[in-house]
Amino acid sequence: MAPVGESSRRGSARDAQGNGSVALQAKATLQILAEQSGAAQKSATEQLADIVSYNDLQSSLQAWFHHFDLDQSGRINYREFERALKVLAPERNPDNVMKLWQGLDYDQSGEISFDEFAYERDAESWSNFRRWCGSVFQGSKDMIRQLKDHYAEISGLDAGSDEVVREREFCEGRFFHAFDLENEGCIYAKYLRWVDREVKMFKMKEAAKKSAQKMARLKARHAQETQGALRSFKECLQKQYGNMFKAWRGALDTNSSMTMQRAELFKAVKTLNWKGDCRALWRALDHDNSGITTIEELDANSAQLLAEFKLFAQTLTDNPKRPSLIFNILDRHKRKKLSHAQFIQECEGRGFTKNTKMLANCMDWQDKKFITEVDLQFLDVWRTPAWLTASPDPEAAESFKHQLVARLGHIVKAWKVLMDKDQSNSCNWHEFQQAAKSVRFTGDVAGAWLALDADLSGSISLEEIDSDAHASLTEFKVWADSEFGGVKSAFKVLDADGSGSLSFHEFKLACRNYGFPGDCRRLFKSLDQQGEGMLAMHEVFFLDGWKIEEQKESPAMSESGSKTPEQGNKHTGCLLEYWTENPGPGSYTIPSSFGHCERVPGARHGGAFSFAGRNKLGNAPRRIGPAKYCPNLLATTPNRPAYSFSAPQTRPASADATAKTRRGNTSAKLGLAVSRPTTPGPGAYDTEPLSPGGPKFTMRPRRALPLHPSKTPD
Repeated sequence: MAPVGESSRRGSARDAQGNGSVALQAKATLQILAEQSGAAQKSATEQLADIVSYNDLQSSLQAWFHHFDLDQSGRINYREFERALKVLAPERNPDNVMKLWQGLDYDQSGEISFDEFAYERDAESWSNFRRWCGSVFQGSKDMIRQLKDHYAEISGLDAGSDEVVREREFCEGRFFHAFDLENEGCIYAKYLRWVDREVKMFKMKEAAKKSAQKMARLKARHAQETQGALRSFKECLQKQYGNMFKAWRGALDTNSSMTMQRAELFKAVKTLNWKGDCRALWRALDHDNSGITTIEELDANSAQLLAEFKLFAQTLTDNPKRPSLIFNILDRHKRKKLSHAQFIQECEGRGFTKNTKMLANCMDWQDKKFITEVDLQFLDVWRTPAWLTASPDPEAAESFKHQLVARLGHIVKAWKVLMDKDQSNSCNWHEFQQAAKSVRFTGDVAGAWLALDADLSGSISLEEIDSDAHASLTEFKVWADSEFGGVKSAFKVLDADGSGSLSFHEFKLACRNYGFPGDCRRLFKSLDQQGEGMLAMHEVFFLDGWKIEEQKESPAMSESGSKTPEQGNKHTGCLLEYWTENPGPGSYTIPSSFGHCERVPGARHGGAFSFAGRNKLGNAPRRIGPAKYCPNLLATTPNRPAYSFSAPQTRPASADATAKTRRGNTSAKLGLAVSRPTTPGPGAYDTEPLSPGGPKFTMRPRRALPLHPSKTPD
């Protein structure tokens, strides 16, 4: 235990010796035993903190550099630890020193680092500082020079040429006393040998990261394209067909085989006019590289519903191989077709009550509003996987896990060798079946699968098999990707001697030096698949193929729960957009009304107009109206072209006026318009014929039937 109350204890012992009293000696002995008993209740780190405080050291880091890690290697063994305690706590016997060492070396590696030596907050602060120094400075001398130049810049004094930094120049007072090994009030380059080691480690890490970044970017883009293509394709199917099974029957599985090959997918994509990456889409659908994909890989929920209905049909019909014959049972009135309501009623009346409305909607994949026997014939050829009609069996799942360990001895080894052969951290139903057969598992395979794949995602990961190992490996992969660009490049850097293997001692030391925050002992056990106490590269680099899904906050919602401007207004093509975080109207769209139709004044114009020669007029009277007023018709009409706007795809009001004129309407004879649009603007005025003479044109929307106001449609 740390020397709490050492002065009083030593004083009691001296009094006992001076007086020669047995009572005083016994009292001193009891005091020492009481203090040791109280010390035993403290942790090893707390005992070390008491020792540091008793020796008037300002921090654990100062004690580390001044007494323990004299060679600045970043680690100490038991001999160095014992030597330091002889100076700092000479009254401790070897047994107490050994107990204190064992309390610090919790992973029994034979060495301890500063992370195990000090409190967590002190260890984290030191780790951040030393890695920052390795990334900023080029060495110990460069560190001193930059610190002196910085102080000279902010103080206006001369930096000097001596290679020594003083406390006022160091800026970080809490670290200065730790590096001032001789307590001279200054730091020399020889006191900062750890900086050279950190710089070397940083350069090695950056070189490995740079070489691995290109491949990492390609993998990330590949995965992003695959998931994006699948998501976009499903949205397209949902928009056009309403549900996935209708899309499967109507566009993807046109031959009703309940399977789809690559050529069929590409043909369907062309028919649907989907503009995404077809190859990336096929990789997402055929993730097991079997060459075919099925409905359960596209939509597991619909597939499970249909499989349960097929099982229900097989129990009612005389021929289980033809479940489509259930239609004859449901069609009691022999009308050869059933409406949705009749189909639901008949199914529920015979005991099938699970989501019958969705079932009827799926069966009527052609939107005929009724169901026929032909719509159910796909059930005769569909080979439903066993898990679609099974029930979750947690006991079978646990038994399967025990069987994996019993056969291969290590859960991660069993996962990698039997279940995740493509090293994607994903196992589908077919791979799971094969693994169960390999380990001779005779239990409920389908029930075990459903117990593991609770969300019906169609695949499971190592997390469902061993959550602790998955968490440890995921933490290591994320750290290796961010620091080194990948697990394989990280292993090359951690293997400092280039032997191609790492013992636990080397692995732990390297991970601590490079700042790995996780549990090295648990990680090593998860990776050591052979159980030999050594890690080879082939036991580690499979993590590079894992796809880690990061949990991020949805960009659509901010912390206050309001939408972003881009997602608050979906009309991205509008001329003006307004957005507000406050409740109320948050999106205004003001489209153009140029060339709009009279019946829809606020609609957009067609966007494309062309000039066309105006039809020749007969003996039409000269009239003055909007868009054609001229003070002197005789001087301008023969030489000026006249233009007017016409409403797209509608009959102008002036045409009605002319037609009524021919029937003898008095008001039309006076040149008055019969009806006018309610909204003013370009294209909303009635046009009257101009006097003949000179070139005449009109502007109209393309692909619209040209019709002069004086003409009557056929």
